[in-house]
Amino acid sequence: MTYKQIQSITVIGAGQMGHQIAMLAAFGGYETILQDAQENALNIALGKLDH
Repeated sequence: MTYKQIQSITVIGAGQMGHQIAMLAAFGGYETILQDAQENALNIALGKLDH
């Protein structure tokens, strides 16, 4: 598999680094899913990405 065949990316962990990786993947045109065990971490990440 080459990177050109990849269509979607899932990032596990919405912390300091995870949400930024997800943001870059989305900006790169990939369908991106951000997962975290704590809903609050996802809400915080969403707030940071929304700016």
